[in-house]
Amino acid sequence: MVNVSTLGRYLGFNFPPSQAISTLDDHIYSTQLLQSEALSTAYRSWKREWKGEGREYCGGLLVWQLNDCWPVTSWAIADYHQRPKMAFWAVKRESELITTGIKRNDTSFEAWGVNLTLERKIVDVRIKAWDVRSGETVYDNVLVQTFLLEPNRSSEFPTFKIPNSLTGGNKVLVVASYLVENGATIARHVNFHEPLKEVPFPQSKQFSTKVCTVERRTWLELSSTVPMKGVLVEAQGDNTGEVVWEDNGIDLVPGEVTKLYGQGLRAEDERKLSVRWLGGSLELSTSSL
Repeated sequence: MVNVSTLGRYLGFNFPPSQAISTLDDHIYSTQLLQSEALSTAYRSWKREWKGEGREYCGGLLVWQLNDCWPVTSWAIADYHQRPKMAFWAVKRESELITTGIKRNDTSFEAWGVNLTLERKIVDVRIKAWDVRSGETVYDNVLVQTFLLEPNRSSEFPTFKIPNSLTGGNKVLVVASYLVENGATIARHVNFHEPLKEVPFPQSKQFSTKVCTVERRTWLELSSTVPMKGVLVEAQGDNTGEVVWEDNGIDLVPGEVTKLYGQGLRAEDERKLSVRWLGGSLELSTSSL
């Protein structure tokens, strides 16, 4: 079980009070986002420590705990009803065989890639950055071309800087690393300043959704003109049952369309979709998308 007063301290350090305690739904969302951020950071950092022969400083990850046997506030990544929390998808993403990461320092950024397949990968390492307030792209550069990701290990990329004169400071900067193989992105990581309560998220967002169906498969497309943190989509099931999402609780950046696939999602359903992110929420009917 989790001590409620401890949760309160963590929430106060990471999120604005109005976000964490204004409603019960906000509190639930904020605690789940907090857990998701903590576990994704931990898993990403641990995988980085598998550095190759003679430097295998971390050789495995253990998920504890998966779910609960009764309704309770805990660190499980699925609840008593076996519904995934945001941390479930965060752990799933960080457990992919090929991943990338970014760490902020005072004046520079560290970046790395992880290849846990048994094949060498040749990738371009691309770095992009946006102003969180306006969504303007302030940096877009290929950090390394034709980089060799050795199999079954992590690889360090060159440290890089982004001139603060372009952005007005580190807190407004959202940075992403991409591993691109033959023109296709095979890994992505979006990095926000921490603690998140210091990030000047805009009050208004231009956010769009679209339900698409091709060959009996349906998905939800999400896009935004500004960076958005922890976008969580929930669907209230009708008599066909709830939607089971393949991914959720994701970060959005301008210029990209993110697809969320969900088993049981149908464009003609009259169920309501609710979208929540750090700083706001929206309810949508699939029939109006």
